[in-house]
Amino acid sequence: MPIFPPLFAPSRHARRMRALGLALLCLAAADGVAWLAAQHLLNDALRGWTQGLAAQGWTVQPGRQRRGGSLLTARITLTSPRLRGRIGTPAGGSRAALWGGDRLTLSLSALHPLSLRLGLEGAQVLRLSDPARPGQDMAVRWQGQRVLGWFPLGMAPAGRSGRASWSAALMDLQILGPGARDVAFRLRDVAGHGLWDSAAGPQGSRLALSATCARIDLPLSWPMPPGLPDARSLRDAALVVAIPGRADPHAAAAPTTVLVQDARARWSTLAWQAVGRADLPPDGAADGEATLSVEGVGGTLRTLAQTGSLSPDIGRVAAAIDRWAATMAGPPGRPDAPALTDRRISLPLRLRAGTLFIGEVPVATLATGELSPAFALPAPRP
Repeated sequence: MPIFPPLFAPSRHARRMRALGLALLCLAAADGVAWLAAQHLLNDALRGWTQGLAAQGWTVQPGRQRRGGSLLTARITLTSPRLRGRIGTPAGGSRAALWGGDRLTLSLSALHPLSLRLGLEGAQVLRLSDPARPGQDMAVRWQGQRVLGWFPLGMAPAGRSGRASWSAALMDLQILGPGARDVAFRLRDVAGHGLWDSAAGPQGSRLALSATCARIDLPLSWPMPPGLPDARSLRDAALVVAIPGRADPHAAAAPTTVLVQDARARWSTLAWQAVGRADLPPDGAADGEATLSVEGVGGTLRTLAQTGSLSPDIGRVAAAIDRWAATMAGPPGRPDAPALTDRRISLPLRLRAGTLFIGEVPVATLATGELSPAFALPAPRP
């Protein structure tokens, strides 16, 4: 008896399509399970941070919450969150702190399951004040593109130790300091990370920060000399600072030591770098020592002299020094070697009772004032 094939046997193409559909269905189911698990972890993280901050004396208003996400990512968006408390210690001085923002986004990805990402969207404001020290209030307002931070999942808020990293493609930063002095900067390509350990001894660091910025546009209100190229911005800026631990963290109020391990930037035809330390007492002015290294002084002086910003005699002096150095140098060196006045110059800096000195010459004095009431938080959204 002949055996005939089934009349409606599925083709090889149909079998492949069915297998593909089954695989996509399994992938969608796995993504759904991963999304639910990530949402559960986000809920636990948000609850832990809220309860932990409240236990530290902070008032937390998370605002309206909205859940969402995308492939392999879960997200919680907080609208108009608020945080109020105190920064610092009673022994070392503390200030009332109030932070508020348009939106804060917490997200968790299956590709990075141990890292909690925070996104700051819209305007954000941080205000610091102390009724016992009038005139020392300050506020910071920022808004930008892709302003992100990363924290280890499960890290306790205000914990003894932790780490974080951050980045921003673009950030408009407005600082309102004592005396209602308002300055605004635009930062591009910001990146950094920080570590802290409140139990660190004198051989460790209570706080260590490192940050870089490709470009910082300076306030338009700052006068700039004509003729210098790109004088309205700093380029290739970097900062590395640390605060050493204490042998006895419960000792009476003592100055906080800040170690500036590296601070550098390029401004127009100048490049500078500084290293040093400063002691910040709870009350009173800061003291410190540093070394400032500068390159490109001669070219800058000559340009300023040519544009009339400085006496032409200064430019002629710089040119004369370079001609003298060329005659005293002996055999010709590299043709691209910088002139003598453009080579690295190291200057000693001192900070005494709020006055900045270069060597023994005072160059600037720190002043204080009052905070303007016009600098307010973003209006809460309904």
